[in-house]
Amino acid sequence: MAIPMLRIMLGLCALSSVFGQNVSAEELHPFLSGREEHLQWEHQPLSGVNPAALKEPDPIHQIQAPPAKNGAGGWAVQGYSLSVDTEGPIENNALVNITVTTAKPNSTHWIAAYSPAGANISAVSPIKYAVLSEVDPKYLQTGNVSVGFRLTCMRADYDIVLYARDWAPVNDSWNPAHLEEAVAVARSPAISFRDAGTPMKARVTPSGPQVSPSGPMTLRVQWSSGRGVEYNPRLHWKFQDAPENAYRIEEGVREVKQEEGGFHWVEASTSKFTAADMCAAPATGQGYRDFGWIHSADFPELPPGSTVRYYLSDSSGAVSKTYTLLVPHQRADAATTVAMLGDMGRGTVDDSKSWHQYGAPAVNVSLALAADAHAGLLD
Repeated sequence: MAIPMLRIMLGLCALSSVFGQNVSAEELHPFLSGREEHLQWEHQPLSGVNPAALKEPDPIHQIQAPPAKNGAGGWAVQGYSLSVDTEGPIENNALVNITVTTAKPNSTHWIAAYSPAGANISAVSPIKYAVLSEVDPKYLQTGNVSVGFRLTCMRADYDIVLYARDWAPVNDSWNPAHLEEAVAVARSPAISFRDAGTPMKARVTPSGPQVSPSGPMTLRVQWSSGRGVEYNPRLHWKFQDAPENAYRIEEGVREVKQEEGGFHWVEASTSKFTAADMCAAPATGQGYRDFGWIHSADFPELPPGSTVRYYLSDSSGAVSKTYTLLVPHQRADAATTVAMLGDMGRGTVDDSKSWHQYGAPAVNVSLALAADAHAGLLD
């Protein structure tokens, strides 16, 4: 009997000297220093932002910004400028550059991305943020900095807010107890996506037991979109290079239909979760985001080793890109690769704040696993 070969790949969890320890006030960002409730990062930079401590200035201080490339609607207080380099709707995961200019740079200045645009900054956590002097230390001398944010489609527009804690004592009548709070001094126009409701973020998982090691596999595709069941979400597929009408499925097994080009399609089931479905705060409140709708559809039983092309659609005319799926081989003598990784944290691939000692390895491991998958080392 053939003995399967076993390849093991390890992703080791990176530890830092501050792992599991309290972080002193001196190690926090300047705008957080002195706030007792923020003396722990809890492995997540956004846990250091308390929306209740963020304020917008009185409208009398807000100067409407002239129309920008990405539209009108932005504003700033005197002495600050914030601009975004987008022109029209952007694609999912686009990298946008935000430029901040001021004559009075300060280490307490930071920017944050919000979705939906116009969100109440005192009630909703930002999607991501960056401290300007950490992105470019020269900001403290020049008063000018460019920050790159990669924006993932959240089924809604984004906007960018600039904060300056040092603005309040000079320009507002707040009492000293409020001087630790950060004040929004500029806000960009909305940044929109091309068809934010389009099907995206497809992922494939096994959906049922395999009858025999060499038998067909049952696989499921799940994806998200901004449109519900009334838009008839569908999964379309065909075998790679299969001629038209080459594939047949036993009648009555599944509701499968055929279309031009040799593709077949099946209706998807649809579900949605709300804040009430989450465990507890902050997920039920300031941290909740409307994820949109989640769709699920099964492929027919696919022969091991086959290659399948598939795409997703709905009745609005929206169509995803076409994906390629290699169904894993199940021969008894086939090599087996086990990819093992620990809690790698959450890294970033832009200028947004991350706990780099803990989260940066997550990016490296993700890139390595993706490269191995593309090279055929992982099924």
